[in-house]
Amino acid sequence: MGNLCSVEGAIDHWLYIKTGDRKSGCNNVTIKVILYDVKGGKSPEIALSCNFNNDFERGQTDTFQCPPLGNMGDMNVIEFWLSDHDTVSDWFLESVMVNDARKEKCFYFPVHRWIRPEKHYMITSGDTSLPQNDPYPEQRSSELKEKRALYQYSQQAPDLPVQVGSALLTRFCAKGAWSSFIPHAEVPQPLWFLTHGSNHLDRYQDQE
Repeated sequence: MGNLCSVEGAIDHWLYIKTGDRKSGCNNVTIKVILYDVKGGKSPEIALSCNFNNDFERGQTDTFQCPPLGNMGDMNVIEFWLSDHDTVSDWFLESVMVNDARKEKCFYFPVHRWIRPEKHYMITSGDTSLPQNDPYPEQRSSELKEKRALYQYSQQAPDLPVQVGSALLTRFCAKGAWSSFIPHAEVPQPLWFLTHGSNHLDRYQDQE
């Protein structure tokens, strides 16, 4: 289930925003969207928010009526960002779909990303391309750099297998795998041991 938010004037386009089934902190904020078409046209900045409703909740699809977009053609790029980012944490956006009611066409933009409050995102229809053909190489490079920094592994003692790094574990807990039943600041003891290794075995045993 989700919300339906209306605007004044003739309606020719609808936006469907699907929040992923992950724990996040983006409820009741305003998301700004700009649509781009294959002819090079660009929509005005569209603010997506419903007063007195809980927007963008976990697993929810929210429906928004766009203001009249004139003679815009088929949509091929969407730009979006969180406008009041000082009050929210990351948000897991699964997808955006644009429905052109005049032509009875839908344009699907798979996102499947944690949306950071301070960033603008450019997503193409289908979001599929070879690296050398990516129309937004700086965005791709930034996301790859973030993943390399996140997925770091270490070996805490000789002859032990590599272990997950503390940065990944911290994000893992904060993003919902454990945070549904423990505070973000706490790390379950088995997971804590994965990042500290046998050098801290005595401390781990003392905690039991």
